[in-house]
Amino acid sequence: SDTNGDDTLRVKKILQQLSADTVDLILGPLYFDNFRLTAAFALQNQIPIVSPVKQSNKLLLGNPFIFKAIPSKTTTLKEICNMVADSFKTENLLAIAHNTSKEQELIAPYIQTYNHQILSVDDTTLYASIKTIAVDQDITVVLSHLRADQNNVIFVPSTNQTFITKLFSFLATTLNQKKYENYNITLLGLEEWVGFENIELSYFQKLNVHYCTTQHINFEDAEVDKFIKKSIDQEKVYPSKNTFLGFDLAYFLGKNLTEKGTLFSENLSNTFNGLSINLSFLKTGVESGF
Repeated sequence: SDTNGDDTLRVKKILQQLSADTVDLILGPLYFDNFRLTAAFALQNQIPIVSPVKQSNKLLLGNPFIFKAIPSKTTTLKEICNMVADSFKTENLLAIAHNTSKEQELIAPYIQTYNHQILSVDDTTLYASIKTIAVDQDITVVLSHLRADQNNVIFVPSTNQTFITKLFSFLATTLNQKKYENYNITLLGLEEWVGFENIELSYFQKLNVHYCTTQHINFEDAEVDKFIKKSIDQEKVYPSKNTFLGFDLAYFLGKNLTEKGTLFSENLSNTFNGLSINLSFLKTGVESGF
């Protein structure tokens, strides 16, 4: 059913009309308040419900019927730490804590997870520790921490567009100066940066930007090409990222439901490689969701 955006009254009306006996799975709604309302209905009637958009992990607490398809920043942080421990552990590791960016809270778990990754490998003799740089308005404080003889790998957890744009411009301009022409910088950031239209693409390349993305569509893949052609043929429109996500969720969960008769099977933790996303659901607690 179409919830007509953020229309809580319409959602309530739809829920009143639903029969728990005829509903096997609920996908959405997208808006937080509407999803929380629907999740309460799902819990009461023991119906699995899937959130297809980013939501806080707190939403999973106390409701074992919720499935969160898009991982939180804390979850994707583990993948960044895997990369740092594997490829950059002997480089100059820095983290910028921007004083007005709420995401600076990710620095502590970033350092903790990185240290755990390092200690879990056989050879722990050669590795660098992560140094945190506090930054407010004066970005130039970063310069004194850069090294010419190492790759300067800088984790910047911030979605503050003004700050990130300023940082990109400053670092790219710095590398163009003769004094810093032999310096290397690798920026580790957040997926939201891609949507910042005022940052030049050349800056992403010059600063070797790395980030985790929840979705990736390989347009050279034969199955992706087949899906696009079928969507255009049947729906007369080019499929969006949300279309791909909807298909991946429906295919994985629907197949699990029809083959096993329930979503709560051991298959949930097996990684499903979809057209746009890799899915693997892990239970967060005895009385909580996935």
